[in-house]
Amino acid sequence: MSRYDVQSYSNAEMMTDNSPELASLSDMVGRGIALLEGGDVVQAKLIFDAVLVVVPRHFDALHLSGIISAQCGDFVRAHQLFLTALEVNPHSAQVQANCGVALYELGQFTEALAHYDEAIRTKPDFAQAHSNRGNALRQLHKVTEAIASYNQAISLQPQNAPAFYNRGVAYQEAGQLSAAIESYCQALALEPHNAQTHFNLGDAYHACMQLELALSSYNKATTLVPSYADAHNNRGLVLRDLGRLDEAVTSFSQAIAQDSLHADAHLNMGSTLLLNGDFQRGWELYEWRWKTKGTNQIIPNFDKNMWMGSPALENKTILIHGEQGLGDALQFCRYLTQLKNRGARVLLAVHHSLRALLETLDGVDAFIHKGEALPPFDYHCPLLSLPLALQTDRNSIPTSQAYLRADPGKQGEWAQRLGAKIKPRIGVVWSSTSKFKGDAQRSMTFSKFQQALPHSDFQYVCLQKEIKESDLFSFSERQDVAFYGDQLHDFSDTAALVENLDLIISTCTSVPHLSGAMGKPTWVLLGHVPDWRWMLHRDDSPWYPSVKLYRQDASWQWDAVVDRVRQDLPARFGM
Repeated sequence: MSRYDVQSYSNAEMMTDNSPELASLSDMVGRGIALLEGGDVVQAKLIFDAVLVVVPRHFDALHLSGIISAQCGDFVRAHQLFLTALEVNPHSAQVQANCGVALYELGQFTEALAHYDEAIRTKPDFAQAHSNRGNALRQLHKVTEAIASYNQAISLQPQNAPAFYNRGVAYQEAGQLSAAIESYCQALALEPHNAQTHFNLGDAYHACMQLELALSSYNKATTLVPSYADAHNNRGLVLRDLGRLDEAVTSFSQAIAQDSLHADAHLNMGSTLLLNGDFQRGWELYEWRWKTKGTNQIIPNFDKNMWMGSPALENKTILIHGEQGLGDALQFCRYLTQLKNRGARVLLAVHHSLRALLETLDGVDAFIHKGEALPPFDYHCPLLSLPLALQTDRNSIPTSQAYLRADPGKQGEWAQRLGAKIKPRIGVVWSSTSKFKGDAQRSMTFSKFQQALPHSDFQYVCLQKEIKESDLFSFSERQDVAFYGDQLHDFSDTAALVENLDLIISTCTSVPHLSGAMGKPTWVLLGHVPDWRWMLHRDDSPWYPSVKLYRQDASWQWDAVVDRVRQDLPARFGM
């Protein structure tokens, strides 16, 4: 947190003790300070303005007027006043620091850092300057240096709760969650009623999957500030991870009651309803995905209307554009045949890595790459809005044993590459390279995943294009798992390889969407509360008839899952 401190400095270089006029101005500044400290900003400003009329370079009046401007949100004027004050007295650590704060609020973090550094050179024990310096360093993505600045501030001022809080934020950004939790707890020991700190502590506990502690922190935040919409929303996410879906929906509703335009709460409620099989309400709320915080999804600004089920498509051209992940495109491209059956000419804009594969899909008249000129069309629709437009419920999911196919030529090439088949061939995927926030809960380390794979009787083929650095050593120890990542140029290559395999075993990545869409037997290993597409309390999928689901229990641990797979694998092939 940035703070402005009211502190008067001597102006001996500007006035003498025996000058009645300057003594009067000094009295005026004193009255202005008293008014400012008493909260009467308007009267204080009038007094400082009057002083500056008489002495335009009066140091104290410039500095204090800058503080008032900053407190009123006019950081441009505050910065100008602080700079003028520094022309009068460049060695004032307080004004240097406040000038830094004004620049920080203006988003000029490098320039703010220079002023904080100057303040600290003048006054090395200036705790607030060290703390604010940490804030600027965080904004410049220099998290390690920021933590060092917060540590210095804390050593100088052990009761500085904001420094503990901001250090917790820095630790959290650095992925050091245990340290973040400790720092937030230290901040709360000093300021136990700070709802923001309870909220951040809840986020850190949630990231560590310490769900009950996270729930307790969010409960405290909402008790302290009942209108705290973000805390109600994040509380709902924890309740969902605990499997308490009805309570989660209630918490999202409370967030929306406080902020009717809280897009994340609307979307989270929608995905929770979909997870629970309530498709009618879920699809409607899922449309809030375009407005959530930090989203990089934007509905293209076409000059044609978005089609949401009407009007009729007979003899019309509709552009369907892909969105989100590759797995989403593989799952929802199934809807295009329904549009074709309504008499539409269907255009599909998708990621280049999918085009060759999706050319095997029925119902598409033409494909478009991003950046290509668009042909004429009458309507458009995002791919994941089709279930709402077509009013999909659990009984009307368009299912097919196989709606995507491998290229026969590539399939033959892979058959030659793999050689004579002497054992059942198992394709394996345990993690993705996605930066998705919840990826840690849906991916697995190879050292854990490989415990599901018996060492004999099977030929294993890795379907990942990349191996994470943290998995390289354990993966290298399994000589019976073949890797072809450098030969998988797009999804048509992966599909051709999959067609040569007998079974796919994967965590929640794009691969089971591919193999499921091809009708290939697929086992998907899921977290306790998975992505909404896999729903709950079932070991099959209404989206993919060939898929079998293996779920964690409430412990969110993989041990029981990999044990079941290891036991089922020989039985699947009659061994």
